[in-house]
Amino acid sequence: MLSRVLPAVFLFAPFLTAQPLFSPRAPADAEKLEAQLETRPDDLATRGILLRFYSQDPSITAERAKPLRRKHIVWLIEHKPEASVLAQSAAALDRSGSSLADPAAYAEADALWRKHFSGSNRPAAEVYANGVNFYKLSDPPFARKLADDGPASYPANSRIASAKGTLLALTILGVKQVDRFDRASAFDDAIAKGEEAARSRQELETTASADLLGGAAFAIQQHQSALMMRNRTEQMNDAAALGEHLFQPHRVGRQPDRLARVALPQHQLARVIRFPGFAIDADIALECTLCPLRP
Repeated sequence: MLSRVLPAVFLFAPFLTAQPLFSPRAPADAEKLEAQLETRPDDLATRGILLRFYSQDPSITAERAKPLRRKHIVWLIEHKPEASVLAQSAAALDRSGSSLADPAAYAEADALWRKHFSGSNRPAAEVYANGVNFYKLSDPPFARKLADDGPASYPANSRIASAKGTLLALTILGVKQVDRFDRASAFDDAIAKGEEAARSRQELETTASADLLGGAAFAIQQHQSALMMRNRTEQMNDAAALGEHLFQPHRVGRQPDRLARVALPQHQLARVIRFPGFAIDADIALECTLCPLRP
């Protein structure tokens, strides 16, 4: 048996070969990938690479990035709403408040998403999960509706549960907006102290779903530094205590290995969340996307 604590770098191994040959380092590189998509529009890996470049790389201006982001996000929602790339923060759109805010693009994407959920045909489970991701900050009530409706059709789906867990945690923390790297950039105490936050906490306190807990724990850990940088010490300590409480053994039937299989998106693979009292075998760590490990 390998060491029980597997370095996080090894977690990338199963996915390295699935990446495109290169990631753009400059707008000229992105143009080459765009040309490839002309003949291979279903190349979702390349679309994901381009979306992350347009969303995060400082070499491209916001004004240039916005129409390019709009093109890919709208195409994905219309043609591949179940695609895992839509679970990434790069596939979200803001109506205002950030340099990449694009109200026209948001309106177009919003109409397409709602069309998927308004027809008589039931959307795939992944569509519900991606919809929750899109609306979790721009329209939390609708995101909550999707997070509740999805399990009614797919009660055991891990991606919906994980997306819902993220939504609940963001509500508890009062996150109002994130930056281009998906880090909280604005908080709202009215959200954090509101009835929906209390309801969200209650749901996390009572659930036995490892996927729901995993999504929440990842979000709590992800935004801890933002709370600290904004001197929100009390809220930071409360969030840390909640995170540790959620992973007490009795919460998941004393089956910590179950938490190793939480179905978070692959782009979150690099993050290893540590909470007391858990360790997982290395063979499970190889397939996990969220790994609570003993410090």
